[in-house]
Amino acid sequence: LRAVTLEAPFLDVLNTMMDTTLPLTLEELEEWGNPSSDEKHKNYIKRYCPYQNIKPQHYPSIHITAYENDERVPLKGIVNNTEKLKEAIMEHAKDPSEGYQTPNIILDIQPGGNHVIEDSHKKITAQIKFLYEELGLDSTSVFENLKKYLKF
Repeated sequence: LRAVTLEAPFLDVLNTMMDTTLPLTLEELEEWGNPSSDEKHKNYIKRYCPYQNIKPQHYPSIHITAYENDERVPLKGIVNNTEKLKEAIMEHAKDPSEGYQTPNIILDIQPGGNHVIEDSHKKITAQIKFLYEELGLDSTSVFENLKKYLKF
């Protein structure tokens, strides 16, 4: 895997579920479990929570789109995840194998409160540009074709 894009990803599941001041946490306790009061739920969530499982290892380049005031996916969790991921990548890069290329991690914070659709063509264009650059592909013809379908 060389490159991925993530749109408003829910990466810090455990810490988010432990913060009952967040608007959606109380609603989600029934489905996800309550890690604050049940150690079994906490350990289960910890096993699959992306943030909790970051470690020094190879990662692909990642373009993350997040939203300033998103009530469903708190920006704080995405920022914390991005910082921890960059630290793990730097730790892994200290003892790289031959040919190791440090991945690019881009956090694109958009204004607004939700996974808004307005200006989606700009986000899609940024994501495609990122992927093409990471894969070393010529994006000229792709952007010419996109202009036919998206308003620039």
